[in-house]
Amino acid sequence: MSLISFIDTAAEILIDTSIKATVLLMLALIATRLLRRASAATTYSIWAFTMLSLILLPLATWMLPSWSIPILPA
Repeated sequence: MSLISFIDTAAEILIDTSIKATVLLMLALIATRLLRRASAATTYSIWAFTMLSLILLPLATWMLPSWSIPILPA
């Protein structure tokens, strides 16, 4: 594998992971805002699960098969 190919793959994984991390953080924020009157343990559990997911996200992005969903028709 050439260096340019490796850099392209790494950049693709980085961009994909960043988008997924942003969506995951937004979902956690929305969930904690909707559960404003919930116990502190519930809020902590949401954020703990989110942080664990963020840690595992790059590994999952690299190991799991990718889906190609065309947004605009070719």
